[in-house]
Amino acid sequence: MLLLALALGSAPLGSDNVVTTTDPIELFEQMCSLDIGQMSGQVYRAAHPEEVPDGARRALALAMTELKPPYQVVKLVDEDFLNVMYTAKPGGELFLIFPVRSTLPMGGTAAECAVIWHKAEFARAAAEQAAFASKYGGQAITTGDLPHVLYHSQGYTFGAAENDGWTVLRMVNDADVKPRE
Repeated sequence: MLLLALALGSAPLGSDNVVTTTDPIELFEQMCSLDIGQMSGQVYRAAHPEEVPDGARRALALAMTELKPPYQVVKLVDEDFLNVMYTAKPGGELFLIFPVRSTLPMGGTAAECAVIWHKAEFARAAAEQAAFASKYGGQAITTGDLPHVLYHSQGYTFGAAENDGWTVLRMVNDADVKPRE
């Protein structure tokens, strides 16, 4: 994670490393890239899979899709979300998904760290990922027909996507991906 910390910098934290920002880029940097904070109970609350709207699920599924034709975007159902999740209060417009640390094959979103927000900001999200890629040699893979960028760098896969007005930034440690059989 130190490599990621150096690459992305950090946004201000509240006292005692409590995350209070509701800016999705800053939230991604602090919680996924840097892993340096804890969620403020005044700003965030625990979320459950059934709270994640279909558009947000499709955006995350798109961001998880390898860009090799034919594109196979999976449909994420409640059982795919084994992660600890938070939403900004009152909820429903900004989600943070933490990866599950396990040696067991879990599939779904288990290995993902992602921020999903209800605003069409693919260009902003893609620029965030591109900044990292340019510093550390990640090769961006894009397609002209999907609002999606994906790249691999130093054992991590990063992605940004947009679908139905929802934008997502995601990262996964490639060693943690253990598909269910």
